[in-house]
Amino acid sequence: MPNENRNLTNLAIAAAAGAALMYLFDPHQGARRRAQLRDKAAAGKHDLADYAQTQAKRVLDHARGLAAKVRPHVNASLRDVDTSDYQIGERIRAQLGRVLSHPGAVEVDVSGGCACLSGHILASEHDAVLSTVWAVPGVTDLADELTIHEKAGNIPALQG
Repeated sequence: MPNENRNLTNLAIAAAAGAALMYLFDPHQGARRRAQLRDKAAAGKHDLADYAQTQAKRVLDHARGLAAKVRPHVNASLRDVDTSDYQIGERIRAQLGRVLSHPGAVEVDVSGGCACLSGHILASEHDAVLSTVWAVPGVTDLADELTIHEKAGNIPALQG
């Protein structure tokens, strides 16, 4: 009995293969059918490449997200590393350039990790400056000696 089932299965497979060959190699429409099959295979290849590229981008985005989560912990451990006052001052100046409309109006002096800020600043930027300086690795204290102005007015340091 099992041998008869095997023969029947082999017969069905052979019939299906013969029908497929007749379908593809028909003298009247076989060329068109083969071209359709080739085009569908090429489209499938492109779809697979797009899917692989999308998944690779997704994995890369996840890795960047993980790195962004880990970065604050790494930066926190770097705060313990001895940094020269000059380096801390340069880091502060670099960060202030991102939050101030007139970064040249603020003087930065660092001594023993204590940052002293002096000069002229707009009131709308004051809180951002203080939080930015505190976020710089190596800053242990902050002396705020800034002169705060509501408007630029006639203060030369706050002009264009």
